[in-house]
Amino acid sequence: MGVAAAGCLIAAAVVYVTRPDQTLWWAGAMRVGIVMGALWFALPGRGQSAAWASWDWKAVGFVALCGLLSFRAPQIGVPLLAGWWFWRWLKSVPPTSLTADR
Repeated sequence: MGVAAAGCLIAAAVVYVTRPDQTLWWAGAMRVGIVMGALWFALPGRGQSAAWASWDWKAVGFVALCGLLSFRAPQIGVPLLAGWWFWRWLKSVPPTSLTADR
């Protein structure tokens, strides 16, 4: 369901960029993508918990705050959010091991 939601949102973005006069198509795809994404987050899959069950709520609050800040002051909110994502990526990358063979 998450893949279908992402596909609808990507299709809406592509149609909006290429043919902005076709509001019927991109608005419909955007609405369907938002609803499918909400269902994907809310409903559990077979043998697993819901997508939001293991979230770190501090991180969710930070992302929501940056999203709201991006509307009022994008020069602050967007770099702050990008820095947070980069920091999380750095923490997840394993360090490389240097070999002593020369």
